[in-house]
Amino acid sequence: MPIPKSNEFKEEEDPSQLSKEPKKIPLVKIESCIDNFQTEFVSLNCPKCKAPSTFEKKIYFKTWPKYMLVVMSRILLDDWVPKKDISEIVFGSETLDLSRFKLPQFDASKKIEGNF
Repeated sequence: MPIPKSNEFKEEEDPSQLSKEPKKIPLVKIESCIDNFQTEFVSLNCPKCKAPSTFEKKIYFKTWPKYMLVVMSRILLDDWVPKKDISEIVFGSETLDLSRFKLPQFDASKKIEGNF
């Protein structure tokens, strides 16, 4: 799961560094990681008109797993050089509500928009 950018930081002093300036570590909430994973924008050419279009792809759960493991992608490529993302993932004290990721019920009465 990719780690999104954050505007919140935590300052931490690094004893191995000789500089007196504290290191800023980005704080990222687990909810924002899951939201970032759920929605993806895909660019494709329309099969009918051949024009480039952007589509929103969403990932949902049809059934709930008994156990769920999440692997964070901490290695980033910066100008083809692998670097570790030092962001700190913050978990809230409350139970994580994943109900918004459940597959919505199909409604046959809704019209699908678009020219196919």
